[in-house]
Amino acid sequence: MPGGINGKLKLPPAGVKLVYVPAAPQTRAEAVFEDYLTRHGIAWEYEALPGLKKPDYVIPYASGKCVVEVKQIEDPDPRPTHGF
Repeated sequence: MPGGINGKLKLPPAGVKLVYVPAAPQTRAEAVFEDYLTRHGIAWEYEALPGLKKPDYVIPYASGKCVVEVKQIEDPDPRPTHGF
């Protein structure tokens, strides 16, 4: 399965459960990011950390968590026609 480092999916240590929490994306940028993660077999959680200011995504990794904040920017003109 693609994703992770060197095309290998990195899983958490034994006994740690990956949780996929689907949510309606707030922006087009978040929808594109979620699609990218899902297509590459990367587990993710949307706004999974406690507190008032939550990062958009948490990506569990064997040695910890990757915390990601996705920002929407204006589309370029003309728009790119190729994927990732």
